[in-house]
Amino acid sequence: MLALLKTDLADGPDWPGETIFVLEPAHGLSKQDTDQLTARGRLIEFLDPAHSRIDQLRSVLLTASARHWLDKHAVLVLLCDPADVDTASLLENATQNPTLIEHGSATGGDWFVFGGDVVGHPNFVTFFRNMQTGMDDIHIEPSLDIMREHLT
Repeated sequence: MLALLKTDLADGPDWPGETIFVLEPAHGLSKQDTDQLTARGRLIEFLDPAHSRIDQLRSVLLTASARHWLDKHAVLVLLCDPADVDTASLLENATQNPTLIEHGSATGGDWFVFGGDVVGHPNFVTFFRNMQTGMDDIHIEPSLDIMREHLT
């Protein structure tokens, strides 16, 4: 699964599985534009600003799970400018290391990648469901460290 922020209609990077376009409040896209995105993938539209990127990640993954869009394959969530992320390298790393849990920063935000074994772990969604809402981004690395300890 690939989830990425969309503020224009440019194509996103290649990634196997479902594509989810994440729209933040005041995205400025017309109904025609959102219809075009819906024709190419799924849409998650935030009505209120996310408290932090970790909180936004939580919401994206829980929404994808609840709507049965989350499969047991590697997941890439781009909450940043997709052009600033080497997705081909991340896909190769996730394919070679199914227990991968990785995070990085890029222009405008952060990205997260989870290998297939992590996503397929029975407690993956539960981890995010039990995560406290409204966490600050200073909690990203400690949260991922806890995931690494319990899900890999």
